[in-house]
Amino acid sequence: SIDTIYDIIKDYRKDDSIFITKEHIQEWALQFGNDAAFVAREFAHIVRQVYLSKNEGYQYLEAVLEFLQNEYNEPDLELLLQKTCFLRLQPSGKSQHVLVDMLDEIVYAKLNKHICEYDSYRKVHFIYVDDVLASGKTVADNLISWIGQGSRLDELKSKNIDLKLFFMCRHQLGMELQ
Repeated sequence: SIDTIYDIIKDYRKDDSIFITKEHIQEWALQFGNDAAFVAREFAHIVRQVYLSKNEGYQYLEAVLEFLQNEYNEPDLELLLQKTCFLRLQPSGKSQHVLVDMLDEIVYAKLNKHICEYDSYRKVHFIYVDDVLASGKTVADNLISWIGQGSRLDELKSKNIDLKLFFMCRHQLGMELQ
């Protein structure tokens, strides 16, 4: 079980210089005393089903870009980026910033330009991307504040701008609150 868990999550937070080792996983499991083997086995079963590697995160974000190009009928990625703002409403260091940075890496690999190089263009598409929709509180707090700024609510109502939300995974509770 320890080997299985390690093989699945070994890339977790390595970019933050936090390196998961088999020893760390073993220490974590030992906190459950006599149930350590059972907890490790169950965790291995669960994590195998739900953990997304960083590579899978990049694949998901590639799919988001492709979806946006199709949704807005804009095959030219540069023209799409001129009209699109990837929101950074969460505090620095949170997953939203990491995901937008990953999107920036994808864009740079394709166009040799960073997303911020399109900041001067008028934006009509606003994209909120995050890793997990759990209770919905974070997204609700973020968007209530964002929508309340300036004339955004009126622009959304009149469809002069639009807002799309993308989550890598969601919890049923978050969907029920929508």
